[in-house]
Amino acid sequence: GESLAQWADVCAQHDVDLVIDHQWQYSTSWQAFALAARAAGVATIGWSHNFAGRSLLFGLDRLESAPRYFSLLSHLVVLSPLDVAFWKLRGMPRVSYLPNPPSSNMLDAGLRSSPRPAPTGRRLELVWWGRLQERTKRVSELLDVAARLDSMGVDFRLRIIGPDWRDMTAKQLNARAHERGLGKRVEVLGPLH
Repeated sequence: GESLAQWADVCAQHDVDLVIDHQWQYSTSWQAFALAARAAGVATIGWSHNFAGRSLLFGLDRLESAPRYFSLLSHLVVLSPLDVAFWKLRGMPRVSYLPNPPSSNMLDAGLRSSPRPAPTGRRLELVWWGRLQERTKRVSELLDVAARLDSMGVDFRLRIIGPDWRDMTAKQLNARAHERGLGKRVEVLGPLH
């Protein structure tokens, strides 16, 4: 309950435009957080980091209740056309796929779109939240994103939040940001509760 109240406060007090939630596949309470965001006028997009077939293959039933709550999501982004078909057949009409990471095949297929312009009159606030695991999360690549934004002249701040992991710590990632001249743009805060 306390986490949900804090989430509602974040959505209401910080002018959140959109929530991209990948916990919908793992959490038993994602629905409450999506509903709290909606109450604050904030849409939630479900972002899938796993193929639906993985849960089927391993016999996991955690996705069984998802269709009951799809009306809380404004959209669902998945990893493959097969996943699009799977979730549409399960009752989610607003679903599309985006390979992870985005494939150069998308460019070859003519699916280009113009980038959204950076906000004017205010700094772009970016937050990445998750464990600081290099092997699977590749958190050091967030510094590449920051360097690219900086080279484009975008006014931004990137805050990286999450617990240290065996192969990366907040201290190490902050040191790398400073070595790359991104110390004023990137803050690695460690875990927040």
